[in-house]
Amino acid sequence: PTTSPTASPTTSPTESPTKSPTTSPTPPPTPSQTPSITAPELTTSQIELLPDGSGFHITFKEPTNLGGKDMLALFDCASIFEYDSTPLLILLGSNSKCSFTSGTVINVEFGVAPSAATLRPGIDRVYFKSKLPIANEAYGSSPPVGSTIEKPVLLVFSTPSNAVYPDPILTGPETIGNCENLELSGLLSANDGYREFTEIEWSLVSYHHSSTSPTTTPPEPTTGFTISAERMARDN
Repeated sequence: PTTSPTASPTTSPTESPTKSPTTSPTPPPTPSQTPSITAPELTTSQIELLPDGSGFHITFKEPTNLGGKDMLALFDCASIFEYDSTPLLILLGSNSKCSFTSGTVINVEFGVAPSAATLRPGIDRVYFKSKLPIANEAYGSSPPVGSTIEKPVLLVFSTPSNAVYPDPILTGPETIGNCENLELSGLLSANDGYREFTEIEWSLVSYHHSSTSPTTTPPEPTTGFTISAERMARDN
């Protein structure tokens, strides 16, 4: 006889029968997190203002998909920047605008009306946002969902190395009569860095007195003026 003979057929069912196949397939597992797309990095966080003070450029290391925007199309700068304590409306000026001038460059244009920019290089803090609708150009024109960088990037601003100098332009009468008031205006002054001049000084430089009547008493100086304006690269 065999050591382990085959069991004889039985009519009794097994205690644990095999389950029949099901017609409902098991659903695929749901991912715990939505995959994020890393936004292109900036070439540098050291930002130099444009020579005329009208704004600055943000540059990426690689071409982007423009965040789904058209080339040169203006968009709200608040969508890509965060501020520390001073609101962007004050730092960048009213109605500041941003636009892609290429796949790697964002142009930031300061607002001028009704209030001009107040951003001070080396003092005010502006951050590039931690969540951006901008990705590598390979993702096409549709903004990806959840494009992120690890943390907000602090932008460090510096004054331009070739900044323009303020150009004081004063208007007023060339001559005035005795006892007449002298009114002068500096509203036409140029190269203000797209913001209010921070310091304006008025002083007497020289005067010239003319009279048809001889006099033995030296006349009092008439009013003269000048403007002393710091170069934008200093304080503005």
